[in-house]
Amino acid sequence: MSAELRELLARLAVREARSELTAPPFTPTGRAGPSVRVRLVTCPVCGVSGADRCWPAPMRGTDDQPELSMLACEKLTSRAVLPIVLGAEHRPELRGARFTSRAVAWTGLAHLPLPEAVRRLELAERWAGGATDPPAFTLPASTRVHRARTSWPTHRRELFPFCISPHAALPAWMEHHYRAVRRAALLRRREGKQ
Repeated sequence: MSAELRELLARLAVREARSELTAPPFTPTGRAGPSVRVRLVTCPVCGVSGADRCWPAPMRGTDDQPELSMLACEKLTSRAVLPIVLGAEHRPELRGARFTSRAVAWTGLAHLPLPEAVRRLELAERWAGGATDPPAFTLPASTRVHRARTSWPTHRRELFPFCISPHAALPAWMEHHYRAVRRAALLRRREGKQ
């Protein structure tokens, strides 16, 4: 793997780790907390559409809230959307912004040479680190495949997240590098070393 590609993957992994350990905003008991409107996009790989999901997207919002476009076949954790929620709370320009999951962003980048596609993805996530002029707003979060009904062995196998798409868009060795960097960053942050 080229040094540039290793560095780009490391930036994606560290950015996601920072997001995962961010404290959520305080919401008093009995009050509605911040939300994100979710738009499900038909997957060009497997063909799953929003109508194919047997349960609705986990977050709903109104037109004046941020919107997250994600593939209908993917699932994100609730903590994954914290950068959007906190960004909209503290940065007025993000309150009505349109965000995409990495998987949705990847559908427009996958035709490019791998280093260029990953570079553009990394640029689109810089908003989460405070950048005010990113080319797009991509959510720095890994993804898993969403299946309505599946066997336990399949469910267990699919618990592992993929860094870009629920359809294993990267070679396995790149996924392993990403996971190793992300895990190390999570441990450092948990121990207060970063």
